[in-house]
Amino acid sequence: MSDEEAVGFAMVECRTTDLDEYEGNDKPFYYLSNYMIDKNQQGKGLGKTALTELINYLRNDKPQIEAASIFLSYEPENAVARKLFTGAGFVEAGETEDGDDIVAKYALAL
Repeated sequence: MSDEEAVGFAMVECRTTDLDEYEGNDKPFYYLSNYMIDKNQQGKGLGKTALTELINYLRNDKPQIEAASIFLSYEPENAVARKLFTGAGFVEAGETEDGDDIVAKYALAL
């Protein structure tokens, strides 16, 4: 694999309205709406490395907004996602409104 080969992607939304979508939240936040690593590249630590880089980018470079946190959600039975996100410092913060997914939050230091 070369350093220039794409092995996955992340899609981050900057939320400045509907801040109460997640209980107890009243500040602008980032929402990690998609996070994927190519199935042929999984199991190599790339997901963890990329997630760490993404968190550092959002914390230090503040690309769109001065956000207090990052939110994401995943299916409760997805043990790999749970391990990845909680291992990176995300804390489970409840369920989505429809109750189908777990919501997790990462607090960014401001």
